[in-house]
Amino acid sequence: MGNGASAAVAAAASAMSEAEIKSAVAGLPSDAASKLRDAVGSLGQPAEDKGNNILDSMYWRERGRHHVAMDSAPEAIEAALEAAAAVILEADALLFITGAGMGVDMGLSDFRSSAAFWEQLAHPEIHSYEDSSDSAWFEKDPKLAWGINYHQLDAYRKATPHDGYGVLLRMAQSKGVDHHFCWTSNVDGVFQRAGFSYERVREVHGCIHRLQCTRGRKCKGADGKVTEPWEQEVKLELTNEYRCSDALPLPTCPACGSLARPNLWFCTDHGNYLPWNRLIKVGEAYPEWLDHMEAQSKKVVVIECGAGLVIPSARCEAEDVAERFGTTLVRINPTDHMVPTAAPVGIGLPLGSATALSNIWKRVEKLRDADRSC
Repeated sequence: MGNGASAAVAAAASAMSEAEIKSAVAGLPSDAASKLRDAVGSLGQPAEDKGNNILDSMYWRERGRHHVAMDSAPEAIEAALEAAAAVILEADALLFITGAGMGVDMGLSDFRSSAAFWEQLAHPEIHSYEDSSDSAWFEKDPKLAWGINYHQLDAYRKATPHDGYGVLLRMAQSKGVDHHFCWTSNVDGVFQRAGFSYERVREVHGCIHRLQCTRGRKCKGADGKVTEPWEQEVKLELTNEYRCSDALPLPTCPACGSLARPNLWFCTDHGNYLPWNRLIKVGEAYPEWLDHMEAQSKKVVVIECGAGLVIPSARCEAEDVAERFGTTLVRINPTDHMVPTAAPVGIGLPLGSATALSNIWKRVEKLRDADRSC
C-alpha cells in the first residue's frame, strides 16, 4: 500500500460516524479497506452490538482514529522487520509491554475481548469478562467465582511460553539487567516463567497464581500485621458449568481460615485487593527507571506485543513512553497494528508475537554479526 492509500486509511479512520467510515471504505483500494476493517472491527454492525464499543471509546476518539495501519504486503513486512531490528540493536534500553494477545500464540484465550467463553458459560448475570471480574462473586457464589478463575489459572499454568518470550529475554540480556523493564496487563505470570526477574516485571493487575484473603486488609496475623498475599499451587475440579465441584476444597487463608481469592485487581474490586509488597516495590521502581533513563539521555525503544483496542491500557503506556523519549514504538499485533502518525515514528507489524519477535531477532543477529566483521 503506497503513501496515498495510507493517507486514505488515516482519513477514513478519523471519521466520526460509522456511516462516514463505510463511505470512506467504499472508495479505498481493497488492501487499504481491509486494514481499516481490521482497525475498527466488522462494519456490518454497530460496534456496540459486538459488545466492545471500540468506536465509542475515549481511546479511539482521542488516539486510535488518528493512527494508520501498516502495509501488509510481504515486502512491507520485511522492511518493517529490518527497521525494527535496526532500532533494537541501536537502543540503549528496551521496554517490553504486553497485552492479552501475547498469550494467543501459547494457545491461550483472550478472555477479555472474546465472547466465546462467556456464551458457553451461559450465566444470566455474566456476559463478559467485566461482569465476572468482580470481587463480590467470591461472597455471592464462591464456587462459580473460583470456577471461572480456576479455568483461567489452569490454562495459564499448563501453557508453555512461546519462543517470543525467549527472544525478549535474549534482547534484555543483550542490554543488561539495568537496561530493560517489562510492563504487562496480563495476570499469567509468564514473564517470570520465561526467566525474567520479578524485580523487572511490572504486573499492573496482579498475578492469578498468587492468593490473598478475601478479607483484604482486615485479615491480620497474630503479630497484628496485615496478611500478605502468598504463592500457592491451587488444585480444583470443575463441573461442566465451570463451577467448582465438592471433590476438592476451595483455597482458604492460612491466617484466619476465610476464603482465599486470586491476588488480582478485578475490574470491580470492593476495597479488598491487597497489592503484594514485592509488587509495590516494582511499581515504584518502574517510574524511577524511566526517570533514570531519561536523565541519562538513554535511547529507550518500546516493544509492544498483543495489546488490543478493547482495553487499551497497554497501548496507552507504550505510546506515552515512546512519546516521552521521542523514540520508536514497535507495535506487534496481527490486527490492531495501527501506529501514531506523528513523531516518534512507529513500526507496526501485522504478525503474531512469536513470529514477529523470532524474525526480528534473526535480523538483529545478522546486523550484529555484520558489525563485528567490519
